[in-house]
Amino acid sequence: MISSMRSERRWWAIHRTSEDQKGFWEMKVALWHEIAATYRTAGEADDYLDTRYVRAFRVDVRTFNFLRHKIGHRLACQSTTMRQSIPPEKRLAMTLHWLAHGLTFDMLGDMYHVGTSTAHGVAHQAVMVMKEELVKSSIKFPAGEELNTVMAGFEDVASLPMCAGALDGTFVHMLKPAIWGDTYWCYKNYIAILLLAACDHRGQFIFVDVGRAGCVGDAYTYRESSLRRKIHSGTWLGGVEDTIEDCVVKPYLIADGAFALEVQLMKCYDNAQYAHQKRFNKALISTRQKIENAFGFLKGRWHILVHNHIRDPVLVRDVALVCAALHNVCQRANCPFSRKWIVSNVDYVQMGPQLAPALPANQPGGTDVRYAIAQHL
Repeated sequence: MISSMRSERRWWAIHRTSEDQKGFWEMKVALWHEIAATYRTAGEADDYLDTRYVRAFRVDVRTFNFLRHKIGHRLACQSTTMRQSIPPEKRLAMTLHWLAHGLTFDMLGDMYHVGTSTAHGVAHQAVMVMKEELVKSSIKFPAGEELNTVMAGFEDVASLPMCAGALDGTFVHMLKPAIWGDTYWCYKNYIAILLLAACDHRGQFIFVDVGRAGCVGDAYTYRESSLRRKIHSGTWLGGVEDTIEDCVVKPYLIADGAFALEVQLMKCYDNAQYAHQKRFNKALISTRQKIENAFGFLKGRWHILVHNHIRDPVLVRDVALVCAALHNVCQRANCPFSRKWIVSNVDYVQMGPQLAPALPANQPGGTDVRYAIAQHL
């Protein structure tokens, strides 16, 4: 009697055939490779694939393969008798697609024919892996011979001597968090976290500090950052100096007027009246464009920093950090960049009032160093 009342056995999940599981990776990307195989020369095939990879994933085939070999072994999951696991290269493609276009997890899942929760899990896992494998190896503060190369590169831009990096901040969009959400409201009237970064003369990030609430200014973030502590302790930018106009000058960073003037942090003269002050301001502004351009490339390539659907500040922080590392990877690999990707120029750099605690007074000695550099120019 009881056995006759048992319901018929059913699948533990929706049963899909192999055709049902074909999404963007199995159909579009596979078709690209089939078409590329028909080209007469390898150069034509590579150009065809690079164009489509860059459009979808923002990286060319060579960079995609580099990332696959770098982190693919950590993205691999074990297949079971119930279902086949998603291959590492497809997981990487899904994550890059998500970062490049700022898709919702519903959209990402539909595109690759996986569930929404699966798309979320794939992206979250890949971000954590890339954070551990790419950030430390891709974002490095210059020292030794590399520091000399950076300073020489900056001097070639506008003749500014001993400059070791350009510093500034930008906002990363997010949804309002459930806890302390109002503190993430920035002066540009949206919810965001702050990304403070320094770059070299090539536009590659050498330091990134991200995660503070949008109500905090970039100058305060720098004051509390490990970057400032390591510079002041001599761990970074230490052991190197030069005499300019009878003044000892150490390697320094350049920043905008929101920062306090320090011995190793230069900014423009507030009211430039004399010729040497105007020359200094012109050289500093021209050199500081490197960090503005770096933010433009960063947000242009990875649209998830401009519009995303994430409410967790920790995940947004990790995503921004990974995007900065991927930016360096792409810059070193000379990945193509399209100006059409740029969303808005006004969003890259903070150009308004800073809602932050009062700034410290200019550091003694900073004025003398700036004067010596200005006279040198």
